[in-house]
Amino acid sequence: MDDLYLSVCVCVSVHAFLNYAESRLTQLESCRCERTCSANGVVYRDKELWVEPENCRNCGCMNGVVECRRIFCPPANCSEDSLSVHVEGTCCKKCRPKCTYMAQTLSEGQRLLTKRCTECKNGMMVRVTENCPELNCTLKEQILPDNRCCNICKGYDFCAEGLICGENSECKNRNTRAECECKSGFASIHGDSTYCEGRQL
Repeated sequence: MDDLYLSVCVCVSVHAFLNYAESRLTQLESCRCERTCSANGVVYRDKELWVEPENCRNCGCMNGVVECRRIFCPPANCSEDSLSVHVEGTCCKKCRPKCTYMAQTLSEGQRLLTKRCTECKNGMMVRVTENCPELNCTLKEQILPDNRCCNICKGYDFCAEGLICGENSECKNRNTRAECECKSGFASIHGDSTYCEGRQL
């Protein structure tokens, strides 16, 4: 008698559990789970938009897929007394006041060392005082970088200063400065290699 009661009880329990499990599966099948995207270690919700300033792209999460487009930069139509230049932290060129000194054209903030250190400010070259750090290299191992007034040691990593290059270009250290260079298979867009696109075949 006890064995019969036990088998009926177990059978009813298993049947009840299976019914419960089946109803939960039915509920889950009707549930629409939100799709997400992961980019650069961040999880984004469906239809969420973000900007990748280091690659100069607008991105979005669309049905679980990351879609990105290069930020369109219209030409900077600058007046005669300004220059179209890349401004740190921005993707598109901006107009900045220019200075002309000894047949050289400089943009706002650029420096030049003649007998003393001068900087382009509001279209004029003004004298600035700069305390140069001590260097751990001989005079022969020192160079004067572009647009600066203090020497540095050869082999300096200019790219470590954070020059922004687009996703199809990369920062390259030159003798006295850093500059962007298009990756293989890509060509310059705006007359420099900060932003590059695939070459048309």
